[in-house]
Amino acid sequence: MGLPVALGTDFSPANWMLSQLTVAALAARELRMKSDEIIRGITTNAARALELERTLGSIAPRQRADLVILNAPNHKWIGYAYGDGLVDKVLIRGEVVMEGGRPVF
Repeated sequence: MGLPVALGTDFSPANWMLSQLTVAALAARELRMKSDEIIRGITTNAARALELERTLGSIAPRQRADLVILNAPNHKWIGYAYGDGLVDKVLIRGEVVMEGGRPVF
């Protein structure tokens, strides 16, 4: 694509988007981004845009370990399948907070 693209969510009373998976689907459909470009856009590029790449955006030593694991056959599904049932597990700072689509208390 040339330039790094960051994808994210935001809230405004006039126009709001809170679902990162919907943003991924819009990027695939409207911007014709490929799945690997979308993944970089919502991870490493987004962290870099916010100057948080030292602690967020990738799986590496000294990163916060915030992960969303999707119930999909492979990474190419991002942008083409989305919805509540796609998220399988969520980790925040390495701790499982959602598993099997349900909160863990």
